[in-house]
Amino acid sequence: MEDVHFEPVRPGLLRAPSAKLGKSEWAEIAAELEPRLLRLQFEHRESDFPLIVVISGEDRPGAGELLARLGSWLDPRHIAVHALGAATEEEREQPPLWRFWRTLPAKGQFAVFVGAWTAQAIVATARGVKHPDFDSQLEHIATTERAWVENGALLLKYWLDLPPKKLRQRLDEAHEQRFARFDDMDWGLATDFERTNELAALALERTGTECAPWRVVDSRNRRNRDAVILRSIADELERRLAQRPARPVHVIAPVVPDAPTRPDPVPNDAVDETTYREELGELQAQLDKCTRRAMLQGLSAVVVFEGWDAAGKGGAIRRVTAGLDPLCYQVTQIGAPTAQELAHHYLWRFWTRLGRPGRLCIFDRSWYGRVLVERVEGFAQLEDWQRAYAELVDFEEQLAETGHLVHKFWLEIDPKTQLERFHDRENDSLKRYKITEDDYRNRSKWPLYAEAADEMLQRTHRPRAPWQVVPAVCKESARLTVLRALVARYEKALG
Repeated sequence: MEDVHFEPVRPGLLRAPSAKLGKSEWAEIAAELEPRLLRLQFEHRESDFPLIVVISGEDRPGAGELLARLGSWLDPRHIAVHALGAATEEEREQPPLWRFWRTLPAKGQFAVFVGAWTAQAIVATARGVKHPDFDSQLEHIATTERAWVENGALLLKYWLDLPPKKLRQRLDEAHEQRFARFDDMDWGLATDFERTNELAALALERTGTECAPWRVVDSRNRRNRDAVILRSIADELERRLAQRPARPVHVIAPVVPDAPTRPDPVPNDAVDETTYREELGELQAQLDKCTRRAMLQGLSAVVVFEGWDAAGKGGAIRRVTAGLDPLCYQVTQIGAPTAQELAHHYLWRFWTRLGRPGRLCIFDRSWYGRVLVERVEGFAQLEDWQRAYAELVDFEEQLAETGHLVHKFWLEIDPKTQLERFHDRENDSLKRYKITEDDYRNRSKWPLYAEAADEMLQRTHRPRAPWQVVPAVCKESARLTVLRALVARYEKALG
């Protein structure tokens, strides 16, 4: 990515030349730059992409000074500034990027992150936090930033570089003047210099990519620092408003050889009523014990139900939750995205719906809509749903790395069984609401949905986030299979 204010060091890393800027030079630059940025801010509000600016690096006081200038020049009502400090207990139980996804700006919004996700990973690692490990965090950061950019975001990352002696001097000045409030993360990045400097070099190397490069700025001269960064923001925003960005090359998750497959024909594993009732009660009691133990130990679980219309997802979920303490689980039904959700990255609505630590979080339909209904119905372009496989795998890997149990069920039936269930619903006053014209229309696209489901299973099955294909022609058998699988996963994890 070309930026006239920076010189390329290598792909993904740009550096601004060091310079001293006098008062008169700065006054001329500010007179031109302030109204330009204000104009661009209001033009951006009507755009179809979010602007994400990251200000990180050793010079935390400098970040505060830069933000103060930006806030005085622009309309503060339309800038969201996030300086997230030490993680709360709830945040520590979630993947490290969870709290940043929750504050991700929508289309037309401008957000500035101070320190942000890269600084968080550096400080946590410097202080001995080993789970998730540093390499994994950097990989997830690079993948996530690429996902944001490929979804349309303008992401600008600036690293404020400052030598140790100058840093100590500036920290003392800021502290004496009470210029800024420093939190745990700020002090960690700024004062444990030897260790964090080593980690920062690796972080810049691993998370500086061609689609989201790091721009390193010498922060010794305050005026030059602000001039370089504010000009860069103005130029990049103006360029983006004038033309649509080129699509970065995206990564497609590879096919996994041991992924489960849909059976053909679908077996009808019938079970007699007495056996079903007895085993159902036993499994529900076992699952209840597991979820109570999991809640005490803070073990979270994310369970996904996907499958054909009328495959029995709702019935299976009801049998899972029937014997559980309501405080131990939550069920989220996913439908068409709202206007607010459409204004964000498609994964935003799932990051913001993860359950509290220790809970069983059940999704009736899920993020896999991207590679199923959105693919088949044309709501997502070819490159959008193709790159989604890698994004979904990364999302689930982040959950697994922070101790979440992730299990995904695909409920399989055949077209004949589906049609019979459609007719049964139409003739049942309590179930008539479940059937719509779209259900019949989707039957004509059965081969397309089957192809999409097969590829989804092949590309997103992973040991820590497995797919399990459940034959569901016999609803009772399918429900028992689901319960057995969940009890087994919990018991293995709980020991």
